[in-house]
Amino acid sequence: RTLEDLTTTNNGPIKLQAVNGNTTVNPGTAGTLGISANGTGNILLQTVNSGSIAINAGVNSEQGAISLIARENITQRANGVLLITTGSNTTTNTIYAYAVTVSITMDADASSTTQGGNIYYRAGVDVTVGSLNAGSGGIWINAGSSILDAQNDTVTAQDATQPGFAVPAGTRVVNLVANTAALRAGGSIGVAGNPIDTAIGILASQSGTSTYIYETNSLIIGGIAISSVSRVNLDSTNTTINTQGLAGSISGEHVKIETIDGNLFINEPVTAVSNILLTANRQSPTSVAAAGNLFVNFAVSSTNGAITLLAAQNISQSANGDLLITAGTDVLTNTIYARAVTGSITMDAAASSTTQGGNIYYRAPGTVADPT
Repeated sequence: RTLEDLTTTNNGPIKLQAVNGNTTVNPGTAGTLGISANGTGNILLQTVNSGSIAINAGVNSEQGAISLIARENITQRANGVLLITTGSNTTTNTIYAYAVTVSITMDADASSTTQGGNIYYRAGVDVTVGSLNAGSGGIWINAGSSILDAQNDTVTAQDATQPGFAVPAGTRVVNLVANTAALRAGGSIGVAGNPIDTAIGILASQSGTSTYIYETNSLIIGGIAISSVSRVNLDSTNTTINTQGLAGSISGEHVKIETIDGNLFINEPVTAVSNILLTANRQSPTSVAAAGNLFVNFAVSSTNGAITLLAAQNISQSANGDLLITAGTDVLTNTIYARAVTGSITMDAAASSTTQGGNIYYRAPGTVADPT
């Protein structure tokens, strides 16, 4: 009889720890799983003092947790799929990947999926994302440098004769699917022209340079509480790894967030040193009827850039939805521009929009009004 790959029965775990050296998971026969743990069996792949982990085949646990912990790099190739197949507990049926000193790199076709369990990716340098899908759970990504999109699904912008919505330059592939996503990067989250593509409910982000998010449906910029994932240990125990709470979108340079066919709700602060773009689009009149509205319910502030609000339908600034340029004084570059393409702009009586000498331009075919 020929044996290949690593499989268990009767809830058996699979744990491989290399003290010094690399660990590579390949399929025994092309197209087969590399590792499969039955029932509640957990999976641990770890390199301790040195070494990287390369996932070239599927790694599945039915109702356990999966942990990849590498002293150096973690790489998921095209067939490097991590999957919790049936377990749906938010904090125990989880995926945890930690590249301690270097990076996590996923190919464009690589994926990690749970059935509602949290996913936590963490790296000393970059995290390059193919597809992470936590279902009704949460995604946390912490990168010492940048969080990048492995897909080549870039975007451009409409020219000055049009409103300015993003224009996809190819087939879009979503990077993050979850109820919530908390993204932290010492560098950028996405890059100009290649944002992180999301299908999430609530986003919180913090970047040392810029943040670029392109959301499928409606999105709330909000607060995300502390949660946890299970780190699998060699001694058959699990350790609870707490994630960090995060609120709003904070950036050392730009913040640019756009919904494709949904509303955008600013429910926590959006703060940037340079430019801020908040956009709610609606793909067509026959798409989601209530899509394309921008609700500014919390402060949006730029130190030395410009603020642009763009909505396919309406813009609303609530009592706490102030717009503010805090320091820049240039009349043309430290400005506030708000455009409701087909609807109205409504400011609460207590809302304000303020520059330090930069122009302010509010534009709508309907009403620009104080509802009181």
